[in-house]
Amino acid sequence: MNYTDISERISTLMQEIRDIREMNARYWELNVQTQAEHAAHATREIRLLQIKEELSRMMKMPQQKDDALATGREALEHHFLMRRKMRRKGN
Repeated sequence: MNYTDISERISTLMQEIRDIREMNARYWELNVQTQAEHAAHATREIRLLQIKEELSRMMKMPQQKDDALATGREALEHHFLMRRKMRRKGN
């Protein structure tokens, strides 16, 4: 997996986390949750754990030499650094 693949995967996971947060916020706003809503909430909690595990594995994963990043951690750091720079340009 190269830097571009990692960056795209991180973006996908971050969007999924945002979606889960939004769904969980709606879940907690309900006065009464149905059994189906409880099940969906439990499924989202499991998915968050899976995302956490995947990100943890990515941080430990060595990268190909041609993308000049030695570890998955550096790829993650680079991804977030680039996002910050893009946000600053947008302001």
